[in-house]
Amino acid sequence: MAVRVTEAEVEEIIDIDSSLSTTAFITAANALVTAVCVDSSLTTTLLKEIERWVSAHFIAMSKDPRAVKEKAGPISTDFGFKQEIGLKNTTYGQTAINLDISGALGQLAKGTTKAIFKTLNPIVE
Repeated sequence: MAVRVTEAEVEEIIDIDSSLSTTAFITAANALVTAVCVDSSLTTTLLKEIERWVSAHFIAMSKDPRAVKEKAGPISTDFGFKQEIGLKNTTYGQTAINLDISGALGQLAKGTTKAIFKTLNPIVE
């Protein structure tokens, strides 16, 4: 399926380094949203917004760790990502989960989604 969002639309919610190509992040977000959310009753508008926030999540995860703890005196700063898994690790991913009213991304984030494998007819010689 064609991607639902553009780089400019993703850039509205996250700063993107001009040297960074976002194609892979947007493509990955599209694949995830298409696989997990499309069979639900979500509107095309919601699917597009979810894809945008998941794209931003993937971009944020590729950046250097941010400060997660700061103190004013004596001065100290700790860097790193929160110890959440998957989409819960960034506010962008958390927003995508909240936008998905079908609950599919939330189930994925909990690790309770089951993978479904379909096999093709084997070649018989």
